[in-house]
Formats: sequence, structure tokens, C-alpha cells
Amino acid sequence: MGFQRKGTVIGVAHRPLSKPSNPQTPDQELLPAGVRPSPVDGRPIVSTGTASLDRFFGGHNGLPLGTSVLVEETGATDFAGVLARYYAAEGLVLGHHVHVLGYGDSWKADLPGLASNGKSPAPRQSNKADSMKIAWRYERLDNGVSRKGDNETDNATLLEPLCHSFDLTKRLENSSIRGALIPYPVTTQPPSRDEGFSGGDISPRGSLLQGFLSALAEALETSPRGIVHRIVAPNFMSPALYSPVCSLPGDILRFMHGLRALLRRHSERTSAVITLPISLYPRASGITRWLETLSDAVFELQVLAMAPQHGSTQGLFNIHSLPIYQERGSGPQTGTSHANLSFKLSGPAGLLIEQFSLPPVEGEEGPDKTSAGTRAEKLEF
Repeated sequence: MGFQRKGTVIGVAHRPLSKPSNPQTPDQELLPAGVRPSPVDGRPIVSTGTASLDRFFGGHNGLPLGTSVLVEETGATDFAGVLARYYAAEGLVLGHHVHVLGYGDSWKADLPGLASNGKSPAPRQSNKADSMKIAWRYERLDNGVSRKGDNETDNATLLEPLCHSFDLTKRLENSSIRGALIPYPVTTQPPSRDEGFSGGDISPRGSLLQGFLSALAEALETSPRGIVHRIVAPNFMSPALYSPVCSLPGDILRFMHGLRALLRRHSERTSAVITLPISLYPRASGITRWLETLSDAVFELQVLAMAPQHGSTQGLFNIHSLPIYQERGSGPQTGTSHANLSFKLSGPAGLLIEQFSLPPVEGEEGPDKTSAGTRAEKLEF
């Protein structure tokens, strides 16, 4: 009786080969344009339009959705308004709905335009004629790797960039706008008892701020779930835009509580940026303290006098609070990396936030030059 060898291994079950699973999760595929998961806790974030500002949100690398930012500014300048315009322009380019309180349709003409490198460049295709000629086995292996890399590059190009580059010297063109700007102008004249606000969907009952919240809540309920809404309030409570009736402390507190409630209710697709002139409303006043308490992040732009010793720095950037991870209070703290920050305004680059350092006093040499001169003297024979 002959022995017939079999090529099967005993005890090992044959399983059909399956394709590797797609590493992309369904949550990432359902994210709207311009929304990314936070590297800290995975919550969705958006860009403020200023790349240097996105780095100072406690490791989120962007503004978490469902939160608000209060930008305070001293003096009569409008650096905070630049941040608000960049925030609105970023939303319009990404296809978001931008709600502006206090201004009309003419505010769109002040938005910065896309820079020449505002969009991500197209991937460079490799030229096979310039590739190195190697053995046919390695050439086949190289082709397989290159095809995989091309597929990954194609998938990356489908994603909308999180932050675009804008130029203050240009104006945002209509061809670059994919979203919608919804203005809510206010008047400096107090409305009479019988007539209310005459524009948009603002309700004539109550104050103008409560009417804005009603219109905003209706827009959030009727819009599709995939639309991200950005709320902008430049120069909040400024006498040049708001009547004395709108600046009453009771109305301001009701407005901030209502806005905070809308942000929490629609936390997956809303964010807000408010700028406040603290030269008119100092931080020691009660209304400003309440605004800071009801805001998730508070930044201050302290404008410096133009002096030669400050170089190109135009002011100091102070961080008073950051968005927390949860309502119990745990979250990032402002460490040494967030101290001694300054800002300067550049036309092509916008507002740049960086570490503040004083230049050497005139007539004194820096430490590098002094040490270099000492070493040169020691080397002399």
C-alpha cells in the first residue's frame, strides 16, 4: 500500500482572503467642508482664518465648534476687526453661512481676498522618463508603491483645506464665495414703541438683540444639518453701531445667555467671534466681566505706541481663557508657551501672532556678537 503525500496542513482552517478595511471612519466622511477632528479629544474644529491664532486654542489647532471667542482691544485701532473679517472670509470660502450682527451687505466689500497661494497646489506627477533604471523586479515593486501613493494623494486633494491664505490688499471676489453672508444691521437711533426693526427676519417685538437671536435660531432649525454657521459681532456695543437701548446691561446679558444656549444646542455646526472695544468698556466694569464669563475663549489685543525700540511689533497678545474640554472645568491651562506673545499686521500675511522679544538697546551688541568677538581675541597669537 503506497503512501500518498498531501499538501495540506492539519489543524489550520482555510479562510477566504479579505480586503483590508478602510482606515477612514464614517464620522470623518460625514464632516462638512472645513471641519476637522481635534487632535486632543476628537471634537470638530474649524479655522479662524488666521493660522497663527489657531495654534493657541489649547492644542486643538483650531476653534472647537459650539464655542465662542471674545476678542478685546484697547485704543482706537481695529486689529480685532481684522480677525473678525478673516473669520468671516474663511467661512464664505468654505461654504458656511456667516451671520453678521451690526453691519449690512456692504461689509462683504471689506473682506480680504484669497492670496495667490490660497489653495493647496496640485500634486506633482512623477515623470517615468526621469526615474532611475533598475532591475525589472524592483521596477515592478516601485510601480506598486507609487500607485498607492498616488491614491493617497488623490484622497488628500479631495479634502478641503482647513485654513486658507488671505491678502488684506485684495478683496474677496464673488467667484471665491461658496457660502452665504446674512447681515443683521442695527441702527444708532432707538426704535419707537410702535415700529420695530425694518430689515430681514428680525422680530419687531423686544430688542434688536433678541430679534437677532430669534432669526438665528430659525436659520439653524431650517438649514440642512451639513451647513456650518459662523456668528460674527464686530465692534460689539460700539456707540457708532448700536443705540443706547441695545447697550442696556439686561439686554446684553440676555443676548449672551441666548447665544450660549444656541451654541450648546447646535454644538456640531456653530461658532461665534465677538470683538469688544475695552477702551469704552474696561475689563474692570461689570458688563465686561459678564461677557468674559459667558465666552469660552477671551483674548486681548493690547496696542503699543509706535516706538523704535519695539521694532515691527504693534501690540501684545494676552490669553485670558481658553475653551475647556467639558463643563466640569478640566481643560488646558495657559502655560509658558502662551506668555509674552505679540502681534503685528502684514498685508499679504494678515495678523501674525508670535513670541515677543525686545531688540538689543542701541549701542550694545547682542550676546552672539560679544561671544564671537571674545573667541576671536582668544585665538590671536
